[in-house]
Amino acid sequence: MQEEFTAGGGGARGYCDVEEIKNAIKECEGLEGKKLEACYAQYGCDINIVTDHYAKVAGVEKKSQDEK
Repeated sequence: MQEEFTAGGGGARGYCDVEEIKNAIKECEGLEGKKLEACYAQYGCDINIVTDHYAKVAGVEKKSQDEK
């Protein structure tokens, strides 16, 4: 049985799965800001929640607004 990895905050289901995230990463490459958010939304993913989830998994601290 294959495990399904998901990140909260995506689409009508409330999550997006790893395949949707992979597709979004590939198809949305090079976009920034609102365009990037809209592109991820087409795949049922909330870019901010997906990014936060994977940052936590990777042990990366999110930069504060002051550090950007």
